[in-house]
Parts: sequence; structure tokens; C-alpha cells
Amino acid sequence: MSLAHVLLRHARETPDRGAIFNGPRRFATYGQWAARSAGLAMRMRAAGLAPGERILLFMRNHPRYLEVMWGAWWAGLVVVPVNAKLHCREVEWIVANSEASWGFVTSDVASHPLSGLARQIDIESGEADSLLAPVSDALAVPVTARDAGDVAWLFYTSGTTGRPKGVMITHRNLVTMGLTYFVDVDPVYLLIDPERVAEQLTDRTRAVIAVHLFGQMAPMEALADAVSGRSVVLLEDAAQAHGARRHDRPPGSVGVAAATSFYPGKNLGAYGDGGAVLTDRVEFARRVRLLSNHGATSKYNHAELGFNSRLDALQAVVLHAKLARLSTWNGARRRAAAAYGELLGHMGPIWLPEVMAGNEHVWHLYPIRLSRRDELLDALQSRGIGAGVHYPVPLHLQGAFADLGHRPGQFPNAEEAAARLLSLPLHPHLTSAQQEFIASVVTDHVA
Repeated sequence: MSLAHVLLRHARETPDRGAIFNGPRRFATYGQWAARSAGLAMRMRAAGLAPGERILLFMRNHPRYLEVMWGAWWAGLVVVPVNAKLHCREVEWIVANSEASWGFVTSDVASHPLSGLARQIDIESGEADSLLAPVSDALAVPVTARDAGDVAWLFYTSGTTGRPKGVMITHRNLVTMGLTYFVDVDPVYLLIDPERVAEQLTDRTRAVIAVHLFGQMAPMEALADAVSGRSVVLLEDAAQAHGARRHDRPPGSVGVAAATSFYPGKNLGAYGDGGAVLTDRVEFARRVRLLSNHGATSKYNHAELGFNSRLDALQAVVLHAKLARLSTWNGARRRAAAAYGELLGHMGPIWLPEVMAGNEHVWHLYPIRLSRRDELLDALQSRGIGAGVHYPVPLHLQGAFADLGHRPGQFPNAEEAAARLLSLPLHPHLTSAQQEFIASVVTDHVA
């Protein structure tokens, strides 16, 4: 009889000795605690963890982690404790060097760097017995799972109920929960810098996302060269590049695919929200269509889990009508941009946007740069001119990415642009008189 079985029987036969963990619920007696720990040990062994195998135990200041620790010891596993308050990059380093095959975390994952990974499943229920599975490569966090079939488990205990639960990570979660690494933009065109990308690439890199910004495409051929020979997917964000081309190639023709938006303010805007995926790969297009329609191959037949991402008919009607006019409207945008260049080109304190060689710009925005940006913005708006700022806070300083540990000064080009950029009005119906009035306000203020 295994030690876990002996402890389980001992737990059943041992009278309660009072709560061993203090708290408002006083939820655990000695017998309950021993039973849960021994049960975890049996489940770990049943899931394929062999004696002597290393596991990572992510700990917070909560006594329930002892259940998992004791369960692991009873299963003959080697426990590697990890401080769960570390940043994601520190966790990644530990994962890469731990030689562990499983990871366990023992607190409320809402405040954990690995939060939001997937749905929670009670591992005390019968459902979990059939779902437990080891991972193929190190700890089962997004940075290490490799294949679509990888399934990983992180165990933790809730501080409110004290019931041990699990979090399952699958390949789909990796799309949104993989570790994010930013690179700086180039200082002239404010597009992703291929040299910085090449410096950041490692054997663990799985995808590079290039953003086509303000209406012109990123240097896709240089990015393709940077990832050449690696198992890296090149993706494009083409939300601001409707009709743009680079060396006569449109978005989605260099990378595997490009995502775009039909938000009403875009060059090709719907009546409400909408979007599309652009690709020249037949099989990829088939898969996207399948996933966007709940994985349905035909009515009532679903080959896999998908999403409800269908574009409604009203938006399609609007987009169909506008698509026929897109080329004409983009031409009007180019003429308006050229007019701004003539009206403001003599203004020394103002940096005007430039077009990268090989690009056919569609001028979604016309961003100028100057040191006293906010003063000019107030002056323009006070005269009824709809100028704006895109974008005042760079991504690496957004609260959503605080767990990456970035600090001001790490991406100087992006930070300088965020502090100085000002978008002047630009749309296909902008008149020469309106542009002259806008230029006069800018000139009077800057001069």
C-alpha cells in the first residue's frame, strides 16, 4: 500500500483536531487537510508524474500551499519553490532553467503574473481526473508550451473557499497569454525597427507582429529577412493601412496574415465595429472562416470550437459601397498630405511625416511633431479645429503591461513620439480652404 493510501486511511480514522489554519471560515481540520494532500498525491501520480521528477511550486503568503507541497512530497516529487510575486520575465527564466515538467501555484491567480490563463476546474471533482495531463516542455506556462496539443495544469488554492482548484492552459490561450516583448520604432517613420527585432529574437520566439502605422506599411521584407530560418510566424496589423502597398505588395501578402479593423474612423470604415483577416494563403483563409463561424463546416456540424465573429449584413452593405470608393478617397488623402507639406514645410520647429522608400502611403493620419505639442493642440481646438493626439502613452508604459517591468527611457523613440506627436485633420473631403486655415493657426502659434 502506498504512503498516500496510508495517509488517506489515517485521515479518515483520525478525529478532527480543530482548525489548523486560522481564518474567518476555519476551513481545514487536520483530517481534511491530510485527506486533500494525500488525494493530490494520488492524482499527481495518476497523471504521470514519476518519483524524483521536479515540479515548480509558486507560493504566496497563504498557508494552503502546504497541501500541494505535502502532496508532492508524498508522491515522491522534488519541489522547487518559486516566489509568485516575480515579474513574468523572471518567471520565464526560472521556467527555462528549472528542468521541471509541472508547475503548481497556490493563491488567487487574479493577482498572479500567470493570471487569466483559462477556466478554473475543481480538481476535487471527478471531471479533473480525466483532464490532468503532463506537459511536453518545462513548466506549463505560455512561454514554454510548444504544440497545439499541449495541455498544462497549474494548481492553486482559493483564499476565500480554501478549495483546491486547477487552471488549464491550451494552445488557444497561448495566442493571448504568451509573454510579450516590445521593440522600439525607428526615429524617422515611427515603424517597427527590424534591427531591434533581430536583436530580440531567441529560440523561444514564436511570432513577430508588425504594425502598419498612420497609413504606411512596415518594412516587411526586412522583417522577413530577420526571421528567416526560424520557426517564427510573421503577422501584420493593417488597421491603418487600407489600400496601402509596399513594393507593390498589400498587407497580408508577406506575413502569414494581416488583421484589420473597420472601425468607422478608418480609411475603410463600417457603420459600426467590424474587422477582417487578410491573407493570400488558401488553407489559412479556410481555417479563419471556419473559426469565425463557431467552427461550423455546415449547418449544425461543428468541426472544432470557434467564435461568433461574423460580420453582420448592415456593416457589409456599408463596406461594400465604400470599398468601390476607397482608391479615390485614398488619392484625396494623398493630395491633402501633399498640401500640408507645402503649407507647413517652411516651419523649422515642426517635423512633418515622411514616406518610407517603397511605400504607397494612404495617410490614415497626418501626425506632425513639435516640442510644444499641448499648447498647439489647445490653440487648434479653441478655433474649432479637430486636432488630436495619437498616442499619448506608449504601450510599454500602459498599465496592462505593468507586469513586464518596463520603465521610462527603455524605448526612447516611442516615448519621444508619444510626447510630441499631434495629428492634424485629414480626410478625403478636406478642402483647400480648410487646410489653409489650419496651417495659418499652426503658423501663428509656432512662429
